[in-house]
Amino acid sequence: MNLKRVIALMLPALIIISVTQPVLGAVFGGPEFKVMVADSNEFPANETVYVTLMIINEGKVNWASSASSQILSVLINQSAWAYDVFVQMKSTDEIVVRSDKQFLGTIPNGYVRTVTFEVSIKDVPEGEYLVPLELEYKELEDIYPVASGVQTEYHYVWAERTTTIYVPIKVVREFQPEIIAVDDSSLIPGGKAELQLMIRNEGTSQVHDVEFQIVPSPLITPMNTEFIKRASPGDILNLSFKLLISPNIAPSELQMMLKYSYKDVLNKKKEGFKTFTMRIHKEPEISVRILSSDLVAGSEGELRLKLENQGGIEMHKTTVAVSPSPPITTPDTRYLDILSPGEEVNLTFKLSVLSSAEEGVYPLKLIISYEDDDGNVKTPITKTIGVLVKSKPKFSVVEVRSDLTPGKTSVVEIYYRNDGNDTIYNAVARLSIVDPFSSSDDSAYLGVLEPGEVKAAKFRLSVDKDAIPKDYVLNSEIKYENSEGDTRISDTIKVPLTVKEANQSYMLGILGIIVIVAIAGVIVYLKKKK
Repeated sequence: MNLKRVIALMLPALIIISVTQPVLGAVFGGPEFKVMVADSNEFPANETVYVTLMIINEGKVNWASSASSQILSVLINQSAWAYDVFVQMKSTDEIVVRSDKQFLGTIPNGYVRTVTFEVSIKDVPEGEYLVPLELEYKELEDIYPVASGVQTEYHYVWAERTTTIYVPIKVVREFQPEIIAVDDSSLIPGGKAELQLMIRNEGTSQVHDVEFQIVPSPLITPMNTEFIKRASPGDILNLSFKLLISPNIAPSELQMMLKYSYKDVLNKKKEGFKTFTMRIHKEPEISVRILSSDLVAGSEGELRLKLENQGGIEMHKTTVAVSPSPPITTPDTRYLDILSPGEEVNLTFKLSVLSSAEEGVYPLKLIISYEDDDGNVKTPITKTIGVLVKSKPKFSVVEVRSDLTPGKTSVVEIYYRNDGNDTIYNAVARLSIVDPFSSSDDSAYLGVLEPGEVKAAKFRLSVDKDAIPKDYVLNSEIKYENSEGDTRISDTIKVPLTVKEANQSYMLGILGIIVIVAIAGVIVYLKKKK
């Protein structure tokens, strides 16, 4: 094979080799990172804080003139960039990192990216602590030119890098609020409530312009902040926060965050967070039990109730009011002052019932009003109970035995029947005596009267000599005790009396004597005839 043919055959291969050979050594350098803490790297001990870092790419590139101008242009512009950057702050014995790995994307050289991590600083001495920050990224390492027909394509060569930079965190104790007491007793679902925190400054320096606020949550909305002009080491700070609590929140323990800010001796503003636990209590839950009821139609009676606070909060300035509705006509209110969780109390209400009420169970509404520990008036609790109302005992006169004539005195027997459903005790019948009658005794003892039982009451009545013979009606009533021992008086019971003419009575007597004598004579006659 002649030399020209050999050269012709080898030339394409030489060209391909020269085109596809990587440009190694054309550039020197790459991404270089510097990390700074934004604002201040001073944070209080024993707190959860947010640390914002500035990630700065200070990468530089040097190049060799042997690279092609096209490749050199790409390498100079992009080989100092950091691609697909992930950052992760790592926990140490003193500082616990609570945030996950975060993605920052691409950081060209000369550019800054910021990232924030939530960290909890333990109760450690003052001083500087190094926290590792791990960066994972890709770096453009080289470019391969590849001939494709008449055009040249470039294949990029990437290198995956990992580097660790230690971030200095300075722990200070100049102002360190420690929550020593939480009063959440008024926190219940729905409405406004007050949360009280007692805080002790365990820091080492005096600070000023201290401001506290509760960090909102989806179901808790703070309504105020607390401002303290100056706080010295060891000071006790009493804070009060108004909260709007959603009615959809369930009674439970909640982890909340208290945010605070202050200015140090150099008038530099600093911030921090403090976590604490508060409880949402059950709404006041009042159980009502009827102990006894002697409500009777047409009279005043007593209703005795037992109330128990089955909720989780203490109720202050508590009042229990009966809201009347027919047939119960009179309101009544009882004042309890404090009703603690689990406490029971017995209450007695005096109520009147319409005389027209039929026997049965009627709804009765109780309205329970109260205030919380902080004097906030809460939404009243309404309870409806069923109260038994008995019908009024009924009595009737079933028979009257009398022989009343003008100018005479005689005994009248009045037979009363208990037409009601209840037994009555120590019953006394009383007769309202008016002209033309008179008596030295207007009462007669009946004793126990069972339902349907009839008993006679005897009264000695005198009739005026000028009385007109005719039918009269006197009023009577029965005073008695019910099964609870309460004294009651019946409705008026009408008693019919008849005054007969004196001669009519006399003639009837004579006629009676004649009849008796005649009968006796007939008997004697018949005996003699035998």
